[in-house]
Amino acid sequence: MLPRLLFDRIVAENHTAIARFSKKGCLRSRFNGNECRACLEECKTRALTLSGKVVAFDQQKCTGCMRCVSVCPNDAFDGGVDVVNLLDTLRNSNKDVAIACKKNAHIQHALVVPCIGFLSEFLLAAMNSVAQKNIIIMLSYCSDCNNNHFLSSFHEKIQNLTNKLSRNGRLPLKCIIEKNTSHPDDKKSSRRSYLHFGKKTLIEFGKKAARSGQTKIDLSSNHVGKKPVMNSAALQYAYNNSSQNDKIILSSYFYTVRATEQCNLCPGCQGMCPTGALKRTDVNGEKRLLFTSSACSGCGLCREFCKKGALEVVKGFVGNPEQPLHIY
Repeated sequence: MLPRLLFDRIVAENHTAIARFSKKGCLRSRFNGNECRACLEECKTRALTLSGKVVAFDQQKCTGCMRCVSVCPNDAFDGGVDVVNLLDTLRNSNKDVAIACKKNAHIQHALVVPCIGFLSEFLLAAMNSVAQKNIIIMLSYCSDCNNNHFLSSFHEKIQNLTNKLSRNGRLPLKCIIEKNTSHPDDKKSSRRSYLHFGKKTLIEFGKKAARSGQTKIDLSSNHVGKKPVMNSAALQYAYNNSSQNDKIILSSYFYTVRATEQCNLCPGCQGMCPTGALKRTDVNGEKRLLFTSSACSGCGLCREFCKKGALEVVKGFVGNPEQPLHIY
């Protein structure tokens, strides 16, 4: 029962293996001038198509690879995973932890996600930063799955993260790809050694979770109904719980919005920003534009909507991403 409680904290128990789509959350629905194609380019089953300028979702064609969930900058797709509790579990385990897909949920004590394709590079970086030990990512049987198309992009994400770690003093990559290809019922399989990773630790953590409830993180923003998206929430949690060297890596995944002298401090970008990362405020009676990097998803709606062309969005942030900056 206790492993079940731990599982429930990561993936919603009633969640199917199909991604859920909210048209209201799509950037194209928020601003008709937006031309985001992130999910369309990731979807290999054509479950996602364009109907005019709006994304249409055919649930019957969705195979649950969750690649759309990993790339959507505004959480229009839901994979049913509580990323903050996933990271909290990794941070509180002093043993190696296995990550498996729902099809391999029979793997005892593994933390389960709908599909490994769900893991964005943002989330992998956050996981790598907070984990105390290794994260064993179970890919042995992915090649036989109809979602195996995610494998090339997944290995590319791992390589990108590895390169960033190497450039920053060769910090260890804790996300390790499980190499075993034998049958899961083979008792002599080396998989058994991988999965001997702290039964007692995770069960005790499950007991603690059952007693104390879910870990809380402040995801509030400047505006009612606006909050950071999944990848931003993961980065924010990891940044708050990482070493200084890991913070440098994580900072490269945040975004910076800059304003030029063309900005006339109209409220347009504040209203258009879906996460509340931008706010027009008064400082000693003078209007200023405030930006909070930890809330920004890098979607670029502010830049597209600005009639003056006064905003730019760039990758990376220097300083504390939770500390608001006056950018104009």
